[in-house]
Amino acid sequence: MKIVHISSSDIQGGAARAAYRLNQALNRLDIDSRMFVRTKKGDDLTVSFPNTSKSIYDNSIPSLNFYLERYPVPFSTGREGVDISNDSLIKDAEIINLHWINGDFLSLKSLNKLERLNKPIVWTLHDMWPFTGGCHYSNFCDRYQEKCGRCPILKSDQEEDLTRKVWLKKHEIFNKLDLTIVTPSKWLAESARESSLFSDSEIKVIPNTLDTGIFKPIDKKVARMILNLPMDKHLVLFGAVKATKDKRKGFTYLKEALEKLSFRRKDFNNNLELLVFGASSSEEMESFPYKVNFMGTLKDDYTLALCYSAADVFIAPSLEDNLPNTVMESMACGTPVVAFNIGGMPDMLEHKKNGYLAEYKSAEDLAEGIGWILKDERRLKVLGKETREKVINNYSFRIVGKKYLNLYEELLTRDIEVKKWSEVYGLLKWNNLKKYVGYFDINKAPNIKDVRQIMNQVWYDIGLETENISEEDLDIFQSHPIWLFYSLFIETEPTSMYHINLIADYFKDKKNLNILVYNDSIGTVAKEIAKRTPSSNIDIYKSNIFDYIFENIKGYQNISFVNTLKDNYYDVLVSNNIFEYVKDPVQLAARLNGLLKKEGVLISDWDFDSDIAFNLTGNFHFKYTFENIVSTLGFSKNQDLLNYGYRFIKENDVSQKDLDQAYKKEDRSKRMYSFNEKNSFIFADQFIDFILEDNNKRVAIFGSGELGKLVFNLIQEASENVAVEYFFDNDKFKWNRSLFGKMVLKPELELCNKVDKIIIASIYGKDAIKEQLLGMGIDERKVLTIYE
Repeated sequence: MKIVHISSSDIQGGAARAAYRLNQALNRLDIDSRMFVRTKKGDDLTVSFPNTSKSIYDNSIPSLNFYLERYPVPFSTGREGVDISNDSLIKDAEIINLHWINGDFLSLKSLNKLERLNKPIVWTLHDMWPFTGGCHYSNFCDRYQEKCGRCPILKSDQEEDLTRKVWLKKHEIFNKLDLTIVTPSKWLAESARESSLFSDSEIKVIPNTLDTGIFKPIDKKVARMILNLPMDKHLVLFGAVKATKDKRKGFTYLKEALEKLSFRRKDFNNNLELLVFGASSSEEMESFPYKVNFMGTLKDDYTLALCYSAADVFIAPSLEDNLPNTVMESMACGTPVVAFNIGGMPDMLEHKKNGYLAEYKSAEDLAEGIGWILKDERRLKVLGKETREKVINNYSFRIVGKKYLNLYEELLTRDIEVKKWSEVYGLLKWNNLKKYVGYFDINKAPNIKDVRQIMNQVWYDIGLETENISEEDLDIFQSHPIWLFYSLFIETEPTSMYHINLIADYFKDKKNLNILVYNDSIGTVAKEIAKRTPSSNIDIYKSNIFDYIFENIKGYQNISFVNTLKDNYYDVLVSNNIFEYVKDPVQLAARLNGLLKKEGVLISDWDFDSDIAFNLTGNFHFKYTFENIVSTLGFSKNQDLLNYGYRFIKENDVSQKDLDQAYKKEDRSKRMYSFNEKNSFIFADQFIDFILEDNNKRVAIFGSGELGKLVFNLIQEASENVAVEYFFDNDKFKWNRSLFGKMVLKPELELCNKVDKIIIASIYGKDAIKEQLLGMGIDERKVLTIYE
């Protein structure tokens, strides 16, 4: 396996060091890993730079300085760069791993030329630039969630400003790239998923790594002796590139915190000194309460490790940051860290277990954390042990290197699957599909987004609408050969097959069952089930079939295709993604009940994606109320099925009364969750009726402005039997769309475990609220969202 890492430098800057350390980790695993950089500062033979005349770089330096220094946060346009696609190292690589490519190393045009090599590209993000209109950190602006424009960093009030132009260029180029996005922190992954550029991309979280043989605890006295530092003082360490000048690094808050600490803890005044690397002096420190020891810029890891080991605590007051190397390095050396609770800090630091997470921009809490750590020598030792263990278990070369290796192997396996596509095209009625798939390179498999886009195009070309659709129209669409194309694609698409295998795993060790797979286009699901339970009989039913299904299930003696169905016959019924495409999902659910024996099992999953035209919008409400509706049709409440799909147990047959009640529930839920309805207020009272009908006695509300207050008042007025136990007003806590996802929920939110239902009546931050609630272990079925 040959990997090449593209980075503007090898060891100059935090992102470069992170990339270089990954390169080292992979080489330790005997992987042929190389780095390709604009500026080489080290002497590692695995690091190369392009054979490009120096003058090209020199000409671009003025533009780089203009964009990086003129604005309050780093800003790059991606206009300047060099073409590296013809370099032999790039051509020979099996996988290209991009890192921080700015500084006029690679332009957006350079990325466009890499696309022509038809190689998998992994992009490890070290800041937000890849999905913004130019800024490297958004400074809490959320314009990148749309298309940028009116950029506050550029102080622009123009919609079509520079950031919009950069965004449009990225959108044009990124859509062509075979990109897999990796972020070192969960925060950056969440930001990328919220972005308009990467919202549909595959995003994985793999942390940075470091050499735990270099960054390790060194006897404190020895470290201080080598660095000529005092033996009898508390040493507080702070460091970063441009440590005292880069506002994002938060030096101002550190200074204020230490001033507060000096006032609060007089015993520290003659017993504490500050140690700073990444700077040689600072005018701000002339009136500083403690002595300051400047270490200057440290260019080797061994001296850095001595600094961390010499210190008692490291302070990281960054205002925005990904997964800082400095924090990881300090932890590896057994030195606990105090940091603001932002970005990737919570990934590494557990509050008061291996460090201290201070309230954002609170110098007061920063001072509290420093004092808390330094107060107790025994605590200091325990924290040091915990920090080292966290790094060994999560960030060592071996751990992180293997995660990247697994990713690379997955991508290369997928690339091998690409070769099947020449066979796939041979199976299709080419003349009927040429206008839709003709632009695909048969040596390169499309992705799920491409395929769905093609299916949408077929839908519109046939002249279908999502609102006024007949059964005959649906039959025409589902008989179109694009469905064979889609089904063949699924068998080569890793994520789809992963989900199918999760469902099929339910049948492991089960014997002699009668199983129906409903609507299995070419037998893909049935084949996987047959492998798990060869003694069971498996029937496939589909109203519109392709002849290829008989070829595909050939060799599986226990699979049959049926065109008539038997009532009360099946032990298990599997229905994959069918409720999205039918006119009457309630009638279908009742029909499926009739096919099952008493206590038979229904295994179902659904997509209901608003980007898919043939997901009928009239059925969108089922995404949220399916369980409630089918419970009326004789099924027990569902259970999760290996985190994908749901399992229902048939308890009773369906009577006409049950069916009537189910339709009433469906009508209410349809009005409540109408996808096209933007005014949530209209449906608030119906929503409350739905809550009351379920006999929920205790409710918690996450409210957003007037909508939250409306829901609160409606519940209070609707019934004396339902109590709003907790009301969390976004305005009260000053949550907003850009900040909420970066905050830790208030401790009192744990009270939500005590209620029957949690209502999210919030327009902004709703997804982040729900994600954090689920992260606290709250059952998803307790959570209902009004605004969709």
